[in-house]
Amino acid sequence: MQKFKSKRNNSQKHGFIFVLTTLSILIFFVHCKPSEWFGARSESNPGIVVIFTNGEVEIIRTHAEKTESISPKQGMVLFANDQIKTGSGSIDLQSPQGNLLRIKAYTNLKLESLGAANSGQTTVNISWGELLVKTKKLKSNDDFQVKTPTAVAGVRGTTFSVELEKDKIPKIKVFEGSVAISFRMDELKEIQKDPLEKESYEKLISLLESKEVILGATEESQINPTFHEIFHLINYKKDGELPSIEKIDKLVTDSDNLLQKSNFEITPQKQAEVETLVPTREELITESIANQEIKDESKSEEIENKIAANHKEEMENAIGNIETRANEKKLESEKDIQNYYSILEIVNMSNGEKLSGAIITQIGDTIILHSTKGTTRLELSDIEFVEYKSFKLQTKTKK
Repeated sequence: MQKFKSKRNNSQKHGFIFVLTTLSILIFFVHCKPSEWFGARSESNPGIVVIFTNGEVEIIRTHAEKTESISPKQGMVLFANDQIKTGSGSIDLQSPQGNLLRIKAYTNLKLESLGAANSGQTTVNISWGELLVKTKKLKSNDDFQVKTPTAVAGVRGTTFSVELEKDKIPKIKVFEGSVAISFRMDELKEIQKDPLEKESYEKLISLLESKEVILGATEESQINPTFHEIFHLINYKKDGELPSIEKIDKLVTDSDNLLQKSNFEITPQKQAEVETLVPTREELITESIANQEIKDESKSEEIENKIAANHKEEMENAIGNIETRANEKKLESEKDIQNYYSILEIVNMSNGEKLSGAIITQIGDTIILHSTKGTTRLELSDIEFVEYKSFKLQTKTKK
């Protein structure tokens, strides 16, 4: 009788453990997204995923003292310290948090740090070129920064662009939300200064640390050219050449003009470009990053195809909206088109046909033209060149 009772107690104990285990598993699946069930989110090695690329783009990756050049493709995962160089092409990236970056033609950019899926700091460092950024509203433990040689843009849920010619003053434009602009002082603080120079440099650093401008929608930054000249000398100093104390003192005295802002108008072309920076489903991004750790080739191909298909669908929706809005304007003459788009272009086709209108946007090898007949999609391979008022843009080499 005692043995029977002991067996029954053991059976009850095992049943209780089974119920607890089952409940734990159910709670896990209820509270986690499907993409997290099997470790799809990697906190240890966060990345960012290529969702669209076109033309000349190069990824430079250094690891174990070895540098390799990689041609990107949709679904490929990029990591911190990867460098991106674009020629005539461009590349769109998406983070696990849903933040989007478009690195445009002739740009040199480094992914300095990438936040994990749930938190962390993301920093991209642009040396020159043009970058378009769309971020979601960031959590309190998230941070997103874009660095240029002379300024830092910190964001919390916004759409903005950075335009930077090599060795020139950066221009930061905000389309939605707000961006905090401050100065970069990394190089300035590291300079070994003579005792006579020390006081002036410390004044400048103190001044710069106190300067920040908040840009709102349709506002752009303006940085004092003298400040840019000083930072240029510091960042690219030759033979020990440094800014004169007189220049630094003048900059400190004229501190109100260091960093300013002004308004700009969002053109229909720029609005269309913003709208074509579209996301793919977030679970595909997390799956792609997770698969980098297990390196399942068949799974990689499946995820890449899903990303390509979903992005194509989202892009088609965006283009359709742009075309609908343009056609609703009912621009019936070339003068109407020129007034609305501030430009009139003549597209010379390979078959000899000439189309007059305004190019609204370009997505990969497809151009959206708005003419008096409405919107038309044109392929670059069918275009000889585009004429503007006083110059020509060659798009195809004549045989």
